[in-house]
Order: sequence, then structure tokens, then C-alpha cells
Amino acid sequence: MGTEAGTGAGTAKEWEWEEEQKEEYEREQGQEQKLEQEYEQEPEQKGKWEQEWEQEQEQELEQVQEEEQKQEQEKEQKQEQEQEQEQKQEQEQEHEQEQEQEQEQYQELEQEREQEQDLEKEWLQEQDQEQEREEDQEWEQEQDQEQEREQEQERDQEQEQEQEQEQEQEQEQEQEQEQEQAH
Repeated sequence: MGTEAGTGAGTAKEWEWEEEQKEEYEREQGQEQKLEQEYEQEPEQKGKWEQEWEQEQEQELEQVQEEEQKQEQEKEQKQEQEQEQEQKQEQEQEHEQEQEQEQEQYQELEQEREQEQDLEKEWLQEQDQEQEREEDQEWEQEQDQEQEREQEQERDQEQEQEQEQEQEQEQEQEQEQEQEQAH
């Protein structure tokens, strides 16, 4: 009885061991098949990897391009801003120049007005001087005429006196003659 039981137990152990061996063998077989499949699939896998790598490269390239585009856009925006600033500065300068020109024109107008006023003053002064000269001349003429009249009167008086003297002399002569005749 004991021996049979022992044998039975031994058989069970053997069977388990065989099962384990079998499973291990199958596992190994499965791994080999898997390896074979992987080996067979390797070109496909390689292709997939290459595709993935290419895709990654393309993506990276796209990212780089996008980054470059962004930088380009930023650069353009900066340039536009700089241009706008330059335009603003130019406009401000133009505005300042216009203001300066207006001021200059205003100053010129003021100068012209002053010159006109000066000319008017000069003209008025000349007019006054002319009038004074004319008045002086008139006064001088009047003085001259007055003097001439006085001189004429003096001459007339002298002539009259001379005539009177002549008459007196003639009378004296006549009287002398008469006296002589009377003697």
C-alpha cells in the first residue's frame, strides 16, 4: 500500500515537472517565434522608425520654420514701428519748420510795417521841412521886397532933395542976375 502511494506521489511530481518542462519549452518556443517575427518584422519596424524619425524631423523643421517666420514677423513689426516713428519725427520736424517759416513771415511783415512807418515819418518830415523852406523863402522875399521899397523911397527922397536944391540954386542965380541987372 505504502509503496503504491509513494509511486503515485512520485508520478504526480514527475508529471508536474514534465508539465513545467513542457510549459518552459513552449515559452521558449513562443519567445523564439516572437523573436523570429520581430526579426521578420524588423524591416517594417525599421521603416516605421524611419517614418517616425522623418516625421519628427519634419515637425522639427516646421517648428524651426515657424520660429523663423515668427522672428521675421517680429522683425517686420519692429521695422514698421521704426518707420512709423521716423514718419512721426519727420512730421514733427515739418510742423516745426512750418511754424518757423510762419514766424519768419510774421517777422518780415513786422519789418515791412516798421519800414513803411519809417518811410511815412521821413515823408512827413520832408513835407514839414519843405513847408518850412517855403515859408522861409516867402519871408525872405517879403523882407527883400520891404527892403527894396525902403531903398526906393530913400532914392525918391534923395531925388526930391536934389531937385529942391537945384531949384534953390536956380532961384539964387536968378536973384543974383536980377540984382546985377538992377545995379
